[in-house]
Amino acid sequence: PPQGPAVHVALLRSLLQASHTATPRSSTSSAASVGSEVALPPRVSRLAYLADPFLGQSRKQPRAEIRTYCPIPVEDCPTAHSLFPPVPREQLPPLIHHINAEDEWPSLVELISTQAGIPESLVLELLRFGAVYLSKPLVPGLRKQRVGLVEGMGKAMRVTTNVPVPRGAYIRVHANPKRHLEANDVDWSNHILAEVHGLVVIDKPAAVPTVPTVDNLAESAL
Repeated sequence: PPQGPAVHVALLRSLLQASHTATPRSSTSSAASVGSEVALPPRVSRLAYLADPFLGQSRKQPRAEIRTYCPIPVEDCPTAHSLFPPVPREQLPPLIHHINAEDEWPSLVELISTQAGIPESLVLELLRFGAVYLSKPLVPGLRKQRVGLVEGMGKAMRVTTNVPVPRGAYIRVHANPKRHLEANDVDWSNHILAEVHGLVVIDKPAAVPTVPTVDNLAESAL
């Protein structure tokens, strides 16, 4: 074929003109097929489309699977609106969500809120309250069951901040943690008996746990 700067300039001009004047037709094929004609979103050039076929489109939400436990029918199970005082004095029935992340999630708060239907503000309170646990796969993406145990998974650890969730992770959410409201009514300064060599001796009130419980990090003698 003929060579030279003039030929290259003409070829580039014709390509640019074709990209502006061509009217792509709709296609039901995958948008990731670079060679297929697809309807581009408004204000998205063909060169930008080739770099990112999903530019200008809503990205697919990551997937997850959820199982919920409650001693009464889940649809009848009451839920807390806030965990911090003032709160109702009566205990709510246990409500535990078991979530398996089938895809990677950028935010633990988003995952729990989306799958369990809990407002993000309450999810943040559950995190601060110590009612959320996360188990990450030792091998990314690997998760299989055997005799009730999970192979290739790390120990479920309490998390108190919003973190990314890897694919294959397991999340446990105690949406109705057991309350020990007496701990909020104690003036702890009046219950300190002695402080010796870094040790503190206290007169612990009745009904207040000595250490945090599995679903309550906030209401204890510690």
